Amino acid sequence: MFKLKFAACLALLVGTLTVVIGFVHDARPLTLLYRTAISLVIFGIAGYVIGSMGEKFLSRLAVTPSDSGIHDADMSGEPHTDQEETSSSAPFTPFTPDNLARIIKKQIE
Repeated sequence: MFKLKFAACLALLVGTLTVVIGFVHDARPLTLLYRTAISLVIFGIAGYVIGSMGEKFLSRLAVTPSDSGIHDADMSGEPHTDQEETSSSAPFTPFTPDNLARIIKKQIE
């Protein structure tokens, strides 16, 4: 998504500058139109390529947490284990035909 936003912003910026400079230099309307269209296309594609390269570069810089066996410690300083987590949570009950009574249907008025 970054590369699309970057490409659109770059193309709109260059297109706007092309229109403004064309008006300043009294360019004919047809000349102004094709120069703006060419600027939008070229800088849209260039912005997409630059945004794609920037996105790859930024993803390499992103810090990814590694799972090296270190878990968050409780307040007592003891390590948290998965067994404690499963014993404290409610048991999982799968959806079966016997559990259809739990479904609540809304009445449309």
